[in-house]
Amino acid sequence: MSQVPGFIGWACKLAITLLFSLILWTQVPLSTGQALGQNPGDQRSNETGNSAPAFTDIQGHWAETVIQEAASVGYVHGYPDGTFRPDNPVTRAEAVTFIVKALQRVQYLPDINLPPDMMAEYFPDTRDHWAGQKGSLPLAFSASLVTTEDARAGNRFEPDAPATRLEAVIWLARAVNPALEARRRIKEERQREGWSAEAQAAVLTGLENIRWPFRDTVAEKVRSYVMQGIKSGLISGFPDGRFGGNEIVTRGQMVAMLQRLQPIASLSTQHPEINEPVMPERGRIMEARQSWPPAAGKSPRILNGDNKEDWPALNRLVMALRSVEKFEPPSGVGDLPVAPPHREMLYIRFADGSEDILYPAVRCETTPTGGRRCTPEPDWMILNSQVVHSPLLWDYYHGQMKMDMPLVLSPAT
Repeated sequence: MSQVPGFIGWACKLAITLLFSLILWTQVPLSTGQALGQNPGDQRSNETGNSAPAFTDIQGHWAETVIQEAASVGYVHGYPDGTFRPDNPVTRAEAVTFIVKALQRVQYLPDINLPPDMMAEYFPDTRDHWAGQKGSLPLAFSASLVTTEDARAGNRFEPDAPATRLEAVIWLARAVNPALEARRRIKEERQREGWSAEAQAAVLTGLENIRWPFRDTVAEKVRSYVMQGIKSGLISGFPDGRFGGNEIVTRGQMVAMLQRLQPIASLSTQHPEINEPVMPERGRIMEARQSWPPAAGKSPRILNGDNKEDWPALNRLVMALRSVEKFEPPSGVGDLPVAPPHREMLYIRFADGSEDILYPAVRCETTPTGGRRCTPEPDWMILNSQVVHSPLLWDYYHGQMKMDMPLVLSPAT
């Protein structure tokens, strides 16, 4: 296949982003060395709301500075007795809450509270937990930072269990590359069904094989997250060559990772001016909303151009739309032969009254038995009935859009 126009520029942008992420794990101590003697239930009240507390137990600790920085911008808090307990194991609920609060701080997640049932429907043990009641776990689930693949035995999330290095890598990889899951599923489906070599090669962007560098291994279904961590510099490993996925992560380590994650998202700690989300000659985006099956009880959050709190999310959409390139797609790539009854689409309304309609392009092939099969084609979208190329827009639609427009309860009718 000939080189795709504009791909080099997009790849350069991706490389710059990944370069920033190289610092994420490299300065975090490699070994926790912690016993699990603390009662995980004692950590339920860690969200006390102090904006910049002077913790009594972090002086001289290796993570003292990053803990103070994180507390000063308000996404981590200590215990009611004034301690932070940096060497305590971080629980699964705390780890997810730290990630949610950090992403909200850099405006990559909306600052909204969702009811516990948004997650408890799938993980009943989160309904009465503090992280379920406060909304951090339901929001993470609605934004696909946490999925049903994170279940432990018996469809339990086990929010008070210590989080492992592997779990931290998975959740951080989903934050760094929200579209990773979509690419992984398409790749696995095409491999499993024996698609053509061209079709299988087309899905490898962002999933290229990297030699496994560790002595130990992880389950195949989560390997793509670890590989993303390797590519992004999230993982340095232990001196003896192990990844150590089952090792416990401490509260101090989790905060250190997140403090190094923030510059990748934005420099929000400096409170930069937020630009109006404007497309040339069309004006501000006034609304962005997804279609959704009727009577589902839940629907994606709608972005409102009159609400300045939605401008960061709408600016990400503007950037993605401006990256669109129009040229001839590969053979077999286009719209579905027959439109589904309830197609999921993104509607974008502009100040001039015009509207864009966006949904994924697909690749269709004939099966060995003469049937027809279709799956979404990475990097190609349908914009106003035209097939367009844009890796950035594809990644936005399949990843960041879920974080900007997480599922919320549908309004009563």
